[in-house]
Amino acid sequence: MFETAHIAVAFLHARHRDRLKSHVTLKRVQANRTAALTAHLKRNSPFYRARPGETLFDFPILEKASWLHHFNEINTAGLTYQDTLAFAQQQERDRTFNATLNGITVGLSTGTSGQRGVFLVSPRERLTWLGVMLAKLVPNDPLRRRKVAFVLRAGSPLYETAGRGPITFRYFDMLAPWSDLKAGLADFAPDMLIAPASVLRQLADEGPDPRLQPHDIISVAECLYPDDEAAIVNAFGRRPGEIYQATEGLLATRCELGALHLNEAYMLIEKDWIDERRTRFMPVVTDFLRHTQPIVRYRLDDILVAGAPCPCGRAAETLDAIEGRRDDVCHLFDAGGHPVPVFPDLLVRAVLEAAPSLSQFRVTQTSPGALVLESGLTPVQHDAIRLAFARVAEKLGAEPPTVSFAAPHSPDAKRRRVVNLASKSVAPAHLPRAGV
Repeated sequence: MFETAHIAVAFLHARHRDRLKSHVTLKRVQANRTAALTAHLKRNSPFYRARPGETLFDFPILEKASWLHHFNEINTAGLTYQDTLAFAQQQERDRTFNATLNGITVGLSTGTSGQRGVFLVSPRERLTWLGVMLAKLVPNDPLRRRKVAFVLRAGSPLYETAGRGPITFRYFDMLAPWSDLKAGLADFAPDMLIAPASVLRQLADEGPDPRLQPHDIISVAECLYPDDEAAIVNAFGRRPGEIYQATEGLLATRCELGALHLNEAYMLIEKDWIDERRTRFMPVVTDFLRHTQPIVRYRLDDILVAGAPCPCGRAAETLDAIEGRRDDVCHLFDAGGHPVPVFPDLLVRAVLEAAPSLSQFRVTQTSPGALVLESGLTPVQHDAIRLAFARVAEKLGAEPPTVSFAAPHSPDAKRRRVVNLASKSVAPAHLPRAGV
């Protein structure tokens, strides 16, 4: 009974706050939650208790390396990084995800950016998470019975929580054979299908089974590119929703008009602008709901594009795009030999304009000024790609890149379409580094 009541309260709060239209009210909610979280940290987190200052903005900005370095002192459950990492890795090896460590849910990030991150969630936080997610994903008639399919690389007790009450939940393992995964989804016939964009695109390209006709489709875990979205709409007859969630928290969801709104009622998002026009930024996030393993002034390496106010009227700001990682900003050279940054989205759009039917590809920068396109294109199409990249360079005031071609790549954990293998050789001076 307690669990049901907790989920219901979290749902009602989230449904109300998700629709806030007053910027003043939203800022007041953030201020109250910031004060409450700061007090909690000063009482319960050894790391933050030892920090000078009394406000959250006195705390240091952390990046992944420094955050993991201080993992043992930051979390309030008394767990060590070594123990939690070993526990989570054993779950992944066994493909069993329903256990907890001292009552705490433990999960892993994909580790595509280097060292694998570990996240901790308490039972109370699990219930709150479910209430908030229900409010975001099924805001109308939440008591109606639904079957929800969740396709991910790894399961979690977080998702098992969702299988209670009117929701029948089933986790599908992305690492299972594709034919088994596709057949299992069709047999389950979910009302809501939640999966990475690459899975949804593969289903769309192959033609969905007649039994697989979900009313709601939600893209998670990867960038949802415009060509993916168009293919999904064409196959399923409905526009996919989108959740922008990282190991560090739920950052944004789409409204009924399709705009991607930041989750500002539950997360403080500071903007670290990375271009002179102040259109692109890296988010510095503070999650108000994470008390067991605080996420406080944590700088993600994602590149986000700020959006305009949405006609839906919500006060929460919008995003135009999620472009990729900071480390995957590529570089060309201008006539004087100075590096010119090229954001991943510009390269992706250039490829899609030159080869609209291409869905599986990757642009890799092996050295500044040199790009490799891994795809199955023909030599004739190669000329169109070179021309498209040259046009991007011209618009940026740079010299055309040296372009070579390679066989199609094996998809990585996050299906990154732009990867910079030379990111260490050109360090943008305007991107500040975090410290403690």
